[in-house]
Amino acid sequence: MHVYYSVDPASLSAGNLFKQFLKHDHLNSSDDKVKVMRCELSNDLCTILSSIGYKCWIGFEIAGVEIDVVCQKDGFLLGIDLIGFPGDFHDYYGVETYKTLFRAGIVVMPMPYSSWIQDKNVCIGMINTYIERA
Repeated sequence: MHVYYSVDPASLSAGNLFKQFLKHDHLNSSDDKVKVMRCELSNDLCTILSSIGYKCWIGFEIAGVEIDVVCQKDGFLLGIDLIGFPGDFHDYYGVETYKTLFRAGIVVMPMPYSSWIQDKNVCIGMINTYIERA
């Protein structure tokens, strides 16, 4: 792919999707950059989703944003923002991050740890609903 542009990348904000695209090393990208499972919640969630036919990636980077969990079923992708579990994934994304990911074709669903603790089945049902609506 050849990309021609007339903007100075240095003039773009740090979160600008185009700037991140230009900075990305497209030739050396591979699945080995996907990070290992780093928290019990992401591991537990992916184990359950895998058992019902989802493919899952933890700490997967898309458009310069590391998404806590990305799951795929029937050709549809869903990002899951794990919120509140102690560790690498405790923080939440800001509105701009959600918008950036949406423009990149990824819908992201926030999932608070408290919801997971209260009822895992409801959380899995919400994930299924997001995938069905995609």
